[in-house]
Amino acid sequence: MGASCSSSAVKVTEKQNQCLVSEQERKLIRRSWRYLTNHYDLTELGCEVFLAIFELNPEVKKMFPCRDVEGEELLKNPDFKGHASRFMQAVGAAVDHLDNLQLELEPLLCTLGKTHTNYKDLGFAPDFFDEFTAAIIQTWQRKLGKRFAADVCAAWLNMLSFVAACMKCGYRKTATTIGYENCHENVQLNSKQVFNAGMVNLGRT
Repeated sequence: MGASCSSSAVKVTEKQNQCLVSEQERKLIRRSWRYLTNHYDLTELGCEVFLAIFELNPEVKKMFPCRDVEGEELLKNPDFKGHASRFMQAVGAAVDHLDNLQLELEPLLCTLGKTHTNYKDLGFAPDFFDEFTAAIIQTWQRKLGKRFAADVCAAWLNMLSFVAACMKCGYRKTATTIGYENCHENVQLNSKQVFNAGMVNLGRT
């Protein structure tokens, strides 16, 4: 079994956290998140994100008990709505912890990533976490419109890249013996890779 994601295993400074998400990026994320929470129901917003995920990768829907439910029935499905609500709560937690992502959020995200190994037999792959990032960006573009300018988009992509990298590392750690410090290093590397890929995709739109 891999080592647990204990925050005591690595010291994180404010300077290191600023390297992940700058002060200006944090302002942009918080401002846009405040607009979203003031103008939209978060559960409905989460449902839209998951519909975008299913469109990007239909294989993801096979992980859900509501895999055979479509249309309006899916939007009313309590399991689907519950998952969408919890997902948006996790996004909100990331926004709330922007000032100290690594120390306060990384261990929780690692643990959340590990829980997704329960769906491995259904075909879940850690790269599916990238679909979550892409779906959020697409949904925010629709909901924020002109408010989702290039700098706002890049700020969200930066934070979401970190979230996806943490969850990937937590998922993969269950099948390895790497310690938390190595996981921490992989998070930084994978976060950069996800961000760079996302920027390339943005350039194509």
